[in-house]
Amino acid sequence: MEAGKPARLGPWRIAGLALVFVWFFFGGVGHFVQTKTFVSVVPDYVPMHLEVVWFTGVCEIAGALAILHRPLRSLAGWALLALIVCVTPVHIDMLVHADRYRSLGQGVLWGRLILQPIFAFIVWWSTRPVGLGERQASA
Repeated sequence: MEAGKPARLGPWRIAGLALVFVWFFFGGVGHFVQTKTFVSVVPDYVPMHLEVVWFTGVCEIAGALAILHRPLRSLAGWALLALIVCVTPVHIDMLVHADRYRSLGQGVLWGRLILQPIFAFIVWWSTRPVGLGERQASA
């Protein structure tokens, strides 16, 4: 690698970024297209359901777009991780009140909760700065 040039991303890192982008960009758009659905899963203890759905939708879209810009990627990754932590109680609440979400089924409700830390790792790993000791792609 030449001095002063940014490190190239390997194919796994690119795949991780693509997954994170698609998940958050289209998920964020979903907040505005399927607003009623998203509002319906906001726990009762959260105030201003509609505004929270709009705000998180904007955050998801902004985070997805920011990871595409290398100087913002790491910061966007941390912001998306914070968002994951903030929405995890929604998944827990849905599982606690599974009778309200029978159409999804227990498997989907558990799966979302179990996959949350795996997805968080993918967000962290794909958006962190490429380390000096990390093997780089030659292309």
